[in-house]
Amino acid sequence: MGEYHTPNKYSEANTKVLINNFRTENPNYFDSENLLSPAKMILEIDFYSKDYSPEKFTEFMEKFTTFLKEEGYS
Repeated sequence: MGEYHTPNKYSEANTKVLINNFRTENPNYFDSENLLSPAKMILEIDFYSKDYSPEKFTEFMEKFTTFLKEEGYS
């Protein structure tokens, strides 16, 4: 049976989040009946950290979602 590596717990992990790439996918038509046409922005985000805890992803997404709501994008 394989051995599972338990990551070290660092007191200050110092996570760095970078946008690696982004692109938009917009429709090439306009629907006059529906003022909100579907469009997408796809973000590729890199996380750098000394630990491998998934908590940093959850914390980032919660803060990012809150920011979008506060700015009126959600």
